[in-house]
Amino acid sequence: SASLFLTAEQALLAQPAGGKQMQMQKGKKGTPPFLIMGKMPHYTKLLMQKWDDPKLALTDEQKKALEKVRKETMSAVLEIKPQLAKLEQEIADKILHGATPDSLKADVEKVAKLKTKATMAHLKCIYDTQKVLTESQLKYLFN
Repeated sequence: SASLFLTAEQALLAQPAGGKQMQMQKGKKGTPPFLIMGKMPHYTKLLMQKWDDPKLALTDEQKKALEKVRKETMSAVLEIKPQLAKLEQEIADKILHGATPDSLKADVEKVAKLKTKATMAHLKCIYDTQKVLTESQLKYLFN
């Protein structure tokens, strides 16, 4: 008897031609682990682009403080990302192989906790960065 459940690859192949395809992400490096997307700045990325910009004029003391913020943020996020990618893939695999939504609830709640932890690291990064930079430096970053 034919299996009622599709593998991820079969689900992709079964989609209509030209239709919107389901994107299967296997822990893609560029997938942010945050709950709030596109609404808050990623200061570390912006700062790296303008690190030695004379108009930003970061002092050595600011650079040291910002490097510390970046290191703390990156280590927190990099600890979460592989756990999150693995858990999300497990949930996707399980639902495609017949698991019930109720049986996946605990795993989904773990995903939520990991994303909450990553989001809190992002919020702390923003807050700590704002404490290091002057008002004029912050304005310059966003112009």
